[in-house]
This record gives sequence, C-alpha cells and structure tokens, in this order.
Amino acid sequence: MWQKSSNTAIEAKKHVFFEREKSNTSKIKTALTTIKSAIPDEVAQAAKKRVNQWKGIGDDEALVRDATNSEPWGPHGEQLRAIARLTRDGKWDVVREVLEKRLKSAPEEWRRAYKALTVVEYLVANGDRAIAEDVRRRRMMDGALRFEYKDARGKDEGVNVRHRAEKIKALVEDPRSVEEAREKAERNRGKYAGMSSEEARTHARRGSTSSAGGSFSGGSALGGDSVYLGKG
Repeated sequence: MWQKSSNTAIEAKKHVFFEREKSNTSKIKTALTTIKSAIPDEVAQAAKKRVNQWKGIGDDEALVRDATNSEPWGPHGEQLRAIARLTRDGKWDVVREVLEKRLKSAPEEWRRAYKALTVVEYLVANGDRAIAEDVRRRRMMDGALRFEYKDARGKDEGVNVRHRAEKIKALVEDPRSVEEAREKAERNRGKYAGMSSEEARTHARRGSTSSAGGSFSGGSALGGDSVYLGKG
C-alpha cells in the first residue's frame, strides 16, 4: 500500500514538473517571437547573414533555404524569381541540392517539403530549360509521393505534399505540358512588365489564381503572393 502511494506521489510530481517545463518553454518561445518582431529587418538580415557565413552557407544556398523554411508564409515571388535567375546562371546544382534535402525533411517539417515542391514547380516553367528533364531523370518526386504526416489533431498534412508531387511528376513526364507551362510563364512575364508589384498582384487576383508555371494556393499569376500554409 505504501509502495503504491509512493509511486502515485512520484508520478504526480513528474506531471507537475513536465507541465511547468512545457509552460516555461511556451513563454520562452513567445518572448523570442516578441523580440524577433521588434528587431528591424535590416538588423535581422545582417545577423542571419553572419550566422550563415559562420556555418559556411553561401548567399545562393541561403536564398533557397529561406524560401523553403518552416514559416507558414512563402515562398515569396521575389524569392522565386531570384532562384529562377540562379538556375539560368548555371547554379541549378546548388538550388537542387537544397531542394532535395528539403524534400527529405522530417514529417513534422512538412512545410519545408511542400515549399520545395512549390519552388520546383515554379522553376520548371521559369528556370533553366533543362530542369524539367533533370527532375524527371533523378526521380526527385518519388519520396514526396510517399510523404506521410498527421498533426496532433489528426489532420493529414502529408496529403498536400503528395498531391503537389503527383502534379509535378505528371508535368515533367509530359514535354508538351512543360512547354505549355513555359510559354504561359513567358506570356505572363510580358503581361506584367512595367507594372508595380502591387498592380500586378491586383491584376492577377482578378484573373487566374494559378502561378506562372504552376498553381499556388492563393498565389498570383506571377507567383508573387505568399502561400499561407496554416499555423500547424
């Protein structure tokens, strides 16, 4: 009887300890978020660049990593266009290496995988012409087609990744569809030339909700609006 009572008391103390730790962790995260939001963007970007330099991460790699991070928003149109320019400048290998790592993210980091797919889809239409064939030949979509993850509420977030991967796989395996996507992207680039970014976004919202070379959830025809991926 005494042993049972003692075990109960120990379990109760463990519960109190873990609940306190959980509360403290939550407070720390809230405090860090508050501090982060109070830091000017220029200072935050400079600090991030120094950290990347310390880790041996170059500017090109950092760009792709930022575009495929775990934040609920993104990738942004400016990031996508900058990454496309990298591939046309012969740096697809650098971009691909980051994307392949993101596609192998842990299940709970599903946003990274989904954003990597968003970048791949955009690049097929807007990046170097050889990307579609390279994605197909390397079978880059294979892992994402099997991606599984359900959050604490039982919501299947993996299905978003799988569906996007299926769409890209079908695209890169059909040369005619790839060419059509690239032609559409080219037309859209001409259509929005000379417009401010806000004018382009407004114009895109009135028309198609698909990106140049791939549909975005709530994205613009430029791929210039952020994709909201939920709070998770």
